[in-house]
Amino acid sequence: MSKELEKALEGWVASRKEGHETFIRLFEQWGKDFNKQLQEIEKLNNGFLKSVQGNLDYIEQWFAKKERNLPSCSADLDDKMPLRPYVLMRG
Repeated sequence: MSKELEKALEGWVASRKEGHETFIRLFEQWGKDFNKQLQEIEKLNNGFLKSVQGNLDYIEQWFAKKERNLPSCSADLDDKMPLRPYVLMRG
């Protein structure tokens, strides 16, 4: 009975180890795939930012024109709430 129990335990431990190793392999593959997707997103983002960068001067002029055309609510609000949020991105 002791030999049978020992063999059963060895089989159980081996199957648990195999399951653990399979999980680790799958997790590592997921990590690699995830990193590839992140790199692709970063490339797309950088390409977008480069294409927008050339238009920032035009965008800034457009907002400045709109600001001149809008009536001012109060001097306090003008200083605290800029209409050009993209200025924060350029900094």
